[in-house]
Amino acid sequence: MKFRSIKFKMVSGFIVLVLLSIIVMGGISYRNAKRDFLLMAEEKLEAIADLKVTMINKRLEKNLMLVNSFAIGGWLRETLQNVKKTQSADWKSFSAVLKKKSGLDDDILELLVLDPSGKVMLTTGETQPGSDRSLDPYFLNATEKPYYKSPWFSEALEKGVASVSAPVFGLDGSRELLGVIVILTSLGDTEELAANYTGLKNTGETLFAKKVRNEAVFITPLRFDADAAFNRKIAVSANAVRPVIEASSGKNGSCFSVDYRGEETKAVYRHIALANLGMVVKIDMDEIMAPAVALRNRVIMFGILTLGILSGLIY
Repeated sequence: MKFRSIKFKMVSGFIVLVLLSIIVMGGISYRNAKRDFLLMAEEKLEAIADLKVTMINKRLEKNLMLVNSFAIGGWLRETLQNVKKTQSADWKSFSAVLKKKSGLDDDILELLVLDPSGKVMLTTGETQPGSDRSLDPYFLNATEKPYYKSPWFSEALEKGVASVSAPVFGLDGSRELLGVIVILTSLGDTEELAANYTGLKNTGETLFAKKVRNEAVFITPLRFDADAAFNRKIAVSANAVRPVIEASSGKNGSCFSVDYRGEETKAVYRHIALANLGMVVKIDMDEIMAPAVALRNRVIMFGILTLGILSGLIY
């Protein structure tokens, strides 16, 4: 009887030792797996964010080159110079040239030519000639150098638009302002990037927002809110969705944050200075950690199975 008692204690102790070993090894494996999966997720988010910023900047630079080509083009400067001298111009031919040039890019919605006071002289779209645009930032900020106006919702066009504008100076090399050329563009490229979930699995997405006074305003649809563009807003003072606020306020970085759905996420955020926009690339923490959790569960099942086998063999 005494021998059986000693044997029971030895066997029990061995089983406990095996279980403790499995628990310790499982805990270490789970911790390392969490760290590794989180690191891999952050690296992927960083790569996606940097690639998308590069793509947006290339598009913005292309628009800048386009508006500059209009602004320094002899045909536009000569026409505006003649308008100043004679108060007349061959608007029909001028309009035909503008429409032909605007047709070279599918994202161009409308071209406007403003006079030095900010009134519309000519347009390729529905804007009425003579309309006063003197208080619009795309005129006010473009009388000396090119200017990007960050996206806004156009009631007239019933969609989100952005603009790039540039001053048109005299042919004699002077800085005399003859007018301002404005290119209104769609948000097609930005919307495509927002809707591209490559590498973002089932919960990841890319958000674009701009700061308007004390709010960050989403400018594209969200993966889980198709109507978010120019409708969904976040107060700058809000504790949640901090990456969106930080990015739209001019900062870059990465962090853990609760998103607009109330989900815990890992996020990388970038400020796109040229267009004064914020961009966030994020993915749910539950999805990042799913492989680590699966590994932990396998270790637990292995421990239970091992315990059962040992118990069966010994007893």
